[in-house]
Amino acid sequence: MIKQISHLGLAVKDLEKTMVFYRSVLRLDPAEPIVGGNERDLSVSLVKVGDATLELIQPIKETSVMAKYLEKRGEGIHHVCFEVDDIDAELEWMKSKGLEALGTPKPGAEGMSVFLHPKSTHGILIELVQKGKE
Repeated sequence: MIKQISHLGLAVKDLEKTMVFYRSVLRLDPAEPIVGGNERDLSVSLVKVGDATLELIQPIKETSVMAKYLEKRGEGIHHVCFEVDDIDAELEWMKSKGLEALGTPKPGAEGMSVFLHPKSTHGILIELVQKGKE
């Protein structure tokens, strides 16, 4: 079952410049970047905003999916992530309702996660995450 929105993923071209903006203009405190992604091809910084979290995502490799996304669509909202109790059970439920997963659950910045294809979610890239499960 979906518990809450975990974070909004934001595609950025320059993580360092974006972090400076968030610190100096928005007066928020981005976390130190970590390297992630299935191919370790992303640099990610989490920004807490009250109870919400923003995930700033910059591609490290020009061949990454995120690099292709930025080239085609530019910076902005990339996905919405929902926290779930049991990622395997939730994914099976979603599949039974006709949704298409993009792969299988893998370790991510906040726990095990998997994405759902936007063509099966009314055009929105959705990520499911089970926090604390590695």
